[in-house]
Amino acid sequence: MPTTQELKLDPGPQRRQRSKFSCKRLLWTIVVIVCLALTYVVYLILRNVTNWIRAPHSHLFQDLTVPYKRNEVVRPLIDSNATFDIVATVWLRQNELRPALEDTNTTKGPMLVEDAIYSDTIFRGLHLKDKGVKTTVNLSVPTQIFKNAELWNYDLRASFVLVPSSPSPLMFSVNYSSWIPSTLYFPPMRVWS
Repeated sequence: MPTTQELKLDPGPQRRQRSKFSCKRLLWTIVVIVCLALTYVVYLILRNVTNWIRAPHSHLFQDLTVPYKRNEVVRPLIDSNATFDIVATVWLRQNELRPALEDTNTTKGPMLVEDAIYSDTIFRGLHLKDKGVKTTVNLSVPTQIFKNAELWNYDLRASFVLVPSSPSPLMFSVNYSSWIPSTLYFPPMRVWS
């Protein structure tokens, strides 16, 4: 059994100091704030990257705070307000070949003779948002060509031409080029004006 003298010398378990507890709390608070700040920075970086992936050419978009300048702004040729007509032409191949056309660059082989058996505007005043529109076309197809021993993909074909209504941004397009190479034979299509 300890004596009273030994009891006075033994201070017992030490009490925690408030300063150590406050330092730990302050340290955890700083760590949490730094983590939140890093999370916010990562979020901003990811948001900018996804915006760039969705619209990589957004720096070319029109600034709506300045007046519109036609030559400096990239715009769609047909927007949601534009109206257009659709012209359909049905072509039937004849049983003859047209002689090759002499071209300055290349010599093309014999070309098929095709006649337009139907050509008309089948839709008028459409918008890009119009879906599921229907029409009836009165067309009779001569079936004599289908009795041949060999059938080709050009025996009967149709072309559809999108004709923008006036005024249209297509009227202001200049210096454009076609995706069709000059050496490639492209079947006839009704030119509509």
